[in-house]
Amino acid sequence: MRFIRYCSRSVFLRPLQNGKHPKNRRPFSEVARFALSVGYSHLFDSSDKSDIVLNGKGGIIINGDIGGFFNEYIGLGVFANYSHYNKYNINNLIAGPKLLFRLYNHTNTNAFIFGWGLGYNYYQTNIQYATAYCGSFGTTLEIAYELGLKNRAFALMFNFNTQFSSVGNMKTRPQQYDIDNNGPLIAVNLSIGFVFGR
Repeated sequence: MRFIRYCSRSVFLRPLQNGKHPKNRRPFSEVARFALSVGYSHLFDSSDKSDIVLNGKGGIIINGDIGGFFNEYIGLGVFANYSHYNKYNINNLIAGPKLLFRLYNHTNTNAFIFGWGLGYNYYQTNIQYATAYCGSFGTTLEIAYELGLKNRAFALMFNFNTQFSSVGNMKTRPQQYDIDNNGPLIAVNLSIGFVFGR
């Protein structure tokens, strides 16, 4: 019984050191991560229908993701990337889970981030007097560089990512009809933003 009491006191009732958590517990800001960036997006396609134009040229993209790291290198989270192209009023949204890999520099202030995401892709565009839309699965690949600004908990981020999805059977509104328009949808994005928690 004395041994059990000693273990419980040393393990579960151990006092904080200088008002801080024990060293084996990482601060919340080093576990959780929230990133938000805005930038330029360029859309490519190989549409097989002449009346549907998917090539939206240049547009804007907003990237957001939130997640946590199991250790210094590997993390898991969810993401959402929204892009808009004025030409043909194209809107594209992809969201889902993301796997993250992190590599700090020797001072642990700056870091490279590699990410792979897989999720649902919603695509919408204008065609004549109707709106055409469809849903499919897509994936994203990204590489980012974070410049630490304050105690590793806040950083400036430069992000480059690509999105791959496809366009299949599209529906329209307000007129209800289907359009068979198979083809890949590829976007290349450059953005800048901030990271909270690293």
